[in-house]
Amino acid sequence: MTRIDKENQAFIESYLNLFAGRFASSGVTLETYFEQIVDSGSPEHAFMFQDIMQAIRYILEFKEEKIRPDVILEVAKLIDGDVNGNGFRRTMVEVKGSNVLRSEPKQIYMDLYVLLDNYYNIWSYMQNQDGIDAVFLKEAQFHIRFLHIHPLEDGNGRTARIISATNLLKAGYSPFIVSVKEKERYNSLIENNDVEGMARLFQELSKKEDELSLRLYDKYQENKAKNPSPYDDEGVRIYPTPDIITGNQKKQ
Repeated sequence: MTRIDKENQAFIESYLNLFAGRFASSGVTLETYFEQIVDSGSPEHAFMFQDIMQAIRYILEFKEEKIRPDVILEVAKLIDGDVNGNGFRRTMVEVKGSNVLRSEPKQIYMDLYVLLDNYYNIWSYMQNQDGIDAVFLKEAQFHIRFLHIHPLEDGNGRTARIISATNLLKAGYSPFIVSVKEKERYNSLIENNDVEGMARLFQELSKKEDELSLRLYDKYQENKAKNPSPYDDEGVRIYPTPDIITGNQKKQ
């Protein structure tokens, strides 16, 4: 997103809606997303899209400089309030296929405080390394450690990915989506505590997203005159795609 005019709020708004929809459908291509989601209007996907969009907005609009454990919990509640509504995990957990020992429930708050202290006060001073931008090394450190703590009853991966992706957005980088194609590599990096490998993956996916956002921006400019508003006649956004980007405005 670094080359896109940050003053163009209409495009940014549309892009974030598209990103949230794709995140909710992680693993499908952009074309399949439009075919299966826009045309069919899956209610289940609609709720997931709404939850993810709320979580993204919550982090982007958070006014304080540093997030806290309670902020992480609020993000988790927005993603899945039915499961995470009662707070952090209260029982020991074993993740299928993993040999990593997750935090004991009584240690979760303290482990998160240490994680966030490292994130803001230590890892912020990381340097670029072997072609990897320091911002991705910082997010990779946070991401893997968060998933090793495993603070939530459910949705740990989604919460970690939304936080890391949104942190990148706030830092001026494109976010990322881990698709089915990258899932095995992603899980292996978590299991092996491979921070450098995860940073490379984030950097690769962010670069792809940057290229996509620029193509969408060009499409947005092309369709701007034809489709000046992503809202219907009653002023309601046409769910769920940013139609001003795609040029396919449809009323449900």
